[in-house]
Amino acid sequence: MFALLAATTFFASPPANGREVSRIKLDDLVKEAMEKNSEILASKGMWEMEKAKAPQAKALPDPMIQFELQNIGLTGLTVGKMDMSMAGVSIAQTIPYPGKRGLRGQVAEKDAEGAGAMVDVMRLSVVSRLKAAYYNLAFIHESLDVVARTREILREFEETARSRYSVGEGIQQDVLKAQVELSMLTQRTATLEQMREGTEAMINSLLDRPPEAPLGKPEDLVPPRPLPSPAELNRLALAHSPELIARQRVIEAGETQVALMKKEYKPDFTVSGGWRSRGGLDDMYQVMVEV
Repeated sequence: MFALLAATTFFASPPANGREVSRIKLDDLVKEAMEKNSEILASKGMWEMEKAKAPQAKALPDPMIQFELQNIGLTGLTVGKMDMSMAGVSIAQTIPYPGKRGLRGQVAEKDAEGAGAMVDVMRLSVVSRLKAAYYNLAFIHESLDVVARTREILREFEETARSRYSVGEGIQQDVLKAQVELSMLTQRTATLEQMREGTEAMINSLLDRPPEAPLGKPEDLVPPRPLPSPAELNRLALAHSPELIARQRVIEAGETQVALMKKEYKPDFTVSGGWRSRGGLDDMYQVMVEV
C-alpha cells in the first residue's frame, strides 16, 4: 500500500474535485508589482524628491527686497519737507564663495543617484519575495493535488479491504490502517490549505491587493537554468548590485560634504542696491557690499 502511495507523487492528473482553476503567470505578477507595490512607489517618491533638491542646491539664495519709509515725527508725513525723510526700495542678493554652490549641487546629485539605486534595490527585493511566494504556492497546489489523488486511492483501498473483511477474506487491520491514513491526509489537507491562504495573502500584499482577493493556481513550472559559477556570480554582484551602487553614492556624497564643510570657512558676499525718494528734494541711491 505504501509503495502505491509513493508512486502517486510522480504522475500528474487533474484536480480531484474536477473544478477548473484559473492559472496565474509569474511575469504578470511581477509586472503588476512594479506598477502597484507600495514599497516601490514610496522609493520612487523619495527618488523624485532627491532629484528635485539638486537644482535648488546649486541655485543662488533667494534675493531680498526691502521697502522703506523714513519719517521724522509721528504727527504727519515729512517726506519732501525734511532732508532725512524719504521712502524707497532696495534689493539684496547673497553670493556664496566660489565653489560652494557646485559642491552643494554635487552632494544633492549623489543623494539623488543613491535614491535611484535604492529604487532598484526595492524592486529586486519585491521580485525576490514575490518569486519565493509564487513557487511556494505552486508547491502547495501540487501537494494538495497529490493528497487528493492519494485520498481517492486510499478510499478505494478501504472499500476493498472492508469488502474482503466482510466476506472473511481479509483482516480488520487493513481496514484500520486505511482509516488512519485517511485521517492523516485530512489533517495534511487542512495544513496545506492554511499555508495556501497565508501565501496568497502575502502575494496579494506585494501586489497591493486585498489579502482575501482570489489568486488562482501557478502555471506548471519549468526546470530552472543552471546558475553561473560562484566566481562569476561574485563578479556580477560587484559590477551590477544596486545596493553596492547606493552605498558607493553615500560614500561619495559624504566625501563631497567634507569638502563643502571646508569650503564653508570662506566668506559669502551680499550685494545690495537701493533708491530713495525725498519728495521734491534730490533722490538718493545706495550700493553696498557686505562680507
